[in-house]
Amino acid sequence: QLGAMAEAEEELKKHHESEVAKVNEELEVLRKTHVGQAASLEAGNTETQNQLDDAFEQLGAMAEAEEELKKHHESEVAKVNEELEVLRKTHVGQAASLEAGNTETQNQLDDAFEQLGAMAE
Repeated sequence: QLGAMAEAEEELKKHHESEVAKVNEELEVLRKTHVGQAASLEAGNTETQNQLDDAFEQLGAMAEAEEELKKHHESEVAKVNEELEVLRKTHVGQAASLEAGNTETQNQLDDAFEQLGAMAE
């Protein structure tokens, strides 16, 4: 019986070692898979962060460009307003000059008709 028990114990020990070896192999496969997935996730996170950084950089550049465009637009509007003011003043001056010329012409016509009337009498 002791011999049979020793044999059974030896068989149980071999079976146990075999099962432990299988479990260790499975654990190693799982560890490698986990390490690979972690590395893949880390690479994905890094790529996503880089894309976010690029997007925010582009947004910053767009905001700067928009500000520059706004300043340029305001500058152009100011120039156009100045030119319009010059034209308005010129127009007002010309209108006053024409009005004075018309008045002078009217006075000359009045004088001419008066002289004609005197000559006719």
